Amino acid sequence: IGIVQRVGKDFLVQDAIVSKEEFTHNFAAINGRLLRHQECFQVTMTDDVFVKGKNDAGIRNSSGFVRCQDQPHREQASEVLHTIVNHSCYHGFGCMQYKISPDDGLIKVIEVNPRVCGALNRKTDRFALLIKAYVAQYLLLASQP
Repeated sequence: IGIVQRVGKDFLVQDAIVSKEEFTHNFAAINGRLLRHQECFQVTMTDDVFVKGKNDAGIRNSSGFVRCQDQPHREQASEVLHTIVNHSCYHGFGCMQYKISPDDGLIKVIEVNPRVCGALNRKTDRFALLIKAYVAQYLLLASQP
């Protein structure tokens, strides 16, 4: 999963994914179970490779929030996110950022954070939807024996 692959016992190799499109899935999970409600974001960079501190202005060109089901490769992204959440038994909010590899068409995970990503922090109405879904699911699970 992702852009890191094991080469040897003590070595990892990372790929630079050359693509202007970057995607984010903000999510909530309870005990390794991913909630259905997710908030997605798509950004189109001005450069093919974004280097923080070098071309920060390149991140300003945002495509904005999109329905997760309308994102390209949504099934693949959901499968990868489900695997990460399930295997880590993750509990709480988070975000997964990824790009689509132009070489093989697969998603390549850039990072997974134990918090929502910056764009969602500035959109309190969207964040409120994620919180409501989380609380409703949590209360439902807590009421079951």
